[in-house]
Amino acid sequence: MNRAIVLAAALWGAVVADADQRGTAGETMTVSPYGVGLIISDRSGFNAKLQNRTHALEFVLSFDAPDDYVYFHGDFIVQDVRPVPDGTLTGLVNTFWGFGLRADTPLRQADRTELGVRLVFGAAYVLKELPYEIFAHIAPTVNVAPSFSVFLAPGLGVRYLFR
Repeated sequence: MNRAIVLAAALWGAVVADADQRGTAGETMTVSPYGVGLIISDRSGFNAKLQNRTHALEFVLSFDAPDDYVYFHGDFIVQDVRPVPDGTLTGLVNTFWGFGLRADTPLRQADRTELGVRLVFGAAYVLKELPYEIFAHIAPTVNVAPSFSVFLAPGLGVRYLFR
């Protein structure tokens, strides 16, 4: 347990370190190290992100009362955050890819928990004037337990960025 806490703290420190990005006019625009929001996807829910200019940890947690399940996924993201190239917009564009794990547990049938791995590819736009990020991604996913399945999980969301 202590090793897991140390590993999580080390990953968090590596991700949130050095979070500045140069804007189009040479001014410094900060990439917020923390963000929370909502995602609409195959399992819509709450989204959290810890990041710097080059890497991020992203998590989704969702609950569904009618279907009685709990869903979680966590991704390690490699990202490229840059000012908008043409200058018509004033924010940042973030293209990213990564990989992660997922667990989907029906609460009344815990022995039917689905476990899988996922790749994720996407893009985001960070508003300069407002502390929000709009993002979209596609995640090819392979469930490995309790049975093998392959599917695509698209997502669209918004995050509030703490500055």
